[in-house]
Amino acid sequence: MWSKLGRRVMPAAAAAAGASVPVLKAYDGVVPRKPTSCEGKLDPNARGMAVCGEALIDMLPRKTSAGEAAWLPKVGGSPFNCCLAANRLGVPVTYVGGLSTDMFGEVIYDFLHGEGVNLSVCPRFPKNPTTLAFVSKGEHGEKYAFFKENAADRSVTKKHVSVGMSSGKFQAVHLSLGAVTLEDEQMVETFNEFYRLAKQQGSLRSFDPNIRESMITERPAVYAKRVEAMLASVDLVKMSDEDFYFLYGRDADMTKVAEKLLNLGPGLVVYTMGGDGAVGFVKVGAAIQKIHMPLPKECAAKKTINFEGQWVPFADSVGAGDSFSGGLIAGCVGSPETSLLPQLVERRPFGSREVNLVSDVLKLSATVAAMNCSQVGCNPPPLSAVKQHTLHGPFQYLKI
Repeated sequence: MWSKLGRRVMPAAAAAAGASVPVLKAYDGVVPRKPTSCEGKLDPNARGMAVCGEALIDMLPRKTSAGEAAWLPKVGGSPFNCCLAANRLGVPVTYVGGLSTDMFGEVIYDFLHGEGVNLSVCPRFPKNPTTLAFVSKGEHGEKYAFFKENAADRSVTKKHVSVGMSSGKFQAVHLSLGAVTLEDEQMVETFNEFYRLAKQQGSLRSFDPNIRESMITERPAVYAKRVEAMLASVDLVKMSDEDFYFLYGRDADMTKVAEKLLNLGPGLVVYTMGGDGAVGFVKVGAAIQKIHMPLPKECAAKKTINFEGQWVPFADSVGAGDSFSGGLIAGCVGSPETSLLPQLVERRPFGSREVNLVSDVLKLSATVAAMNCSQVGCNPPPLSAVKQHTLHGPFQYLKI
């Protein structure tokens, strides 16, 4: 909404809920002075997370009362969903992706604004439309058809992210792909600048390749090289089993690939495995340590846990992986006593304590994703629900 002065005001629902939203200033295209470099070192004054990448409208399949096919518009996009998940887990989020000023862009803006996400450095594009993603459900999950030509979320430049990253000092940054892929050279330049500036700040750099096969024209082996090149700039990478199969094939050894990826740059590699839970890999000395977080037996019966801790029918998986990513970043940031940032950013060695911390972080992430699946569409849970109803019981090491 707009006030009479032309400035965004907090939606009434958010105000009633007590959401704290910063005053938004118009983006004027001026790049602020760069902050002092903390490259490779944690900055004790850093706070929160910056997220880059697409925000779009998911068109979810429905039936009319007459039984005809229809689609329900819902705000979404992998980075957008991660914004929601991390913010609801207590990590202040700044969104530096691009938004259109069309009707859908306004809906996305108002939704994020109402959630308390900082949009003060989010570039707006009046001449570029919002990406639309039509979702269909099949036997093996959701499939997507994207309408993204000349879209706002594909119009973000190095200058835009420079403005965003200069607006504060961040503990973490995150990028996920989707409708935007690494075949888009302009966006790759933008993403590389995003990670370069994050390294300069001493931020945790998180990445999710989030493969949408219909959006990629190259052979998987060729596209895998693009992903691996990006990993040289990353501290944490999470991918789904389907991402893995696309990039490396169903016969590839996940542990061997994880070792390869760890040698490229990340300090933590995580695969989400659907009903089989999640698995993380870190280096402990010269050895590769595998940490598995299975799902409870109830999940095998197509059930999941809701915000009240009840086992309910599985609704859908829209946003589950992104909710997992939000939990993963929130858990890695942790608290001053239980943070994995020294290992992931400063590259201090992993020991048994840190391996146990990774296990708790995976438990947190799996709980967030499971709760998200209790409802249709992406709707990640608040931290209070996650802490009260954590899968496999309370955290043993993590404080958040």
